[in-house]
Amino acid sequence: MNSILSPRKIKLLIPVCGILGLLLRHLLMTTGTDGKGLLVSGHPAWITLLLLCAAVAAAVMLCIRVIRGSGSYRVSFPPSNLTAAGYVLAAVGAFASWYNTEGLGLGLVRTLTLAAMVLVPIAFLLIALCRKVGRKPSFLFHVVICIHFALQALTLYRKWSFDPQLQDYCFQLFACIALTMTAYRLAMFDIGRGSHRRLWLWGLAAVYLCCVSMDSGLPYITGAVWAFTALSTLRRKRPHREPEPETTVAAEQP
Repeated sequence: MNSILSPRKIKLLIPVCGILGLLLRHLLMTTGTDGKGLLVSGHPAWITLLLLCAAVAAAVMLCIRVIRGSGSYRVSFPPSNLTAAGYVLAAVGAFASWYNTEGLGLGLVRTLTLAAMVLVPIAFLLIALCRKVGRKPSFLFHVVICIHFALQALTLYRKWSFDPQLQDYCFQLFACIALTMTAYRLAMFDIGRGSHRRLWLWGLAAVYLCCVSMDSGLPYITGAVWAFTALSTLRRKRPHREPEPETTVAAEQP
């Protein structure tokens, strides 16, 4: 069981489950509506999707129990072109953000939203550079990204809260929350208080939920790639062993 639920295998399995969830969700939306356009309760696709979500959640919870990682930041986040590419794609997704500033007025939320639309792509690109060369970024970069995803969750909720059908937006909303927590956990690593288990918990949840929501826009696709590539490396630094001194046996004198 431990070999099946190893972090490496679960990390590869989660996107597959997410795509399967996307197909089930598409099947629900195309075949599970009545004459009024409302979703039919108890549709097999919805029940199967809920069972899949429960199975994924159980697998992730069991997986993180065996996670062990290094306390060294450089070992946990070594130089990686793949990770840097994930941050660059996330910057592209930020440009194509699904912000909706209508109805936000002129208050603090609108100000933060407009500021995030400018600062977030820059933060993603700066961290991409740090990941490429193996340097620790400022924690403020991930804080900006965290605020970005939190504002997305807020604006989406305000947009969809009048929709009585939870199935229409629940996965997108939960994906934004999971991305917010992933950015927060990465910021904790930047200040030396990171947890591999909590990062992998929220990161894998973000990958799955973003994959289920891929048909809702480019930011969900780039969000899934970013969360997948931003996970920490679990290779632990082996203690350096000092070479044993050579011992010579003195010849016995007769």
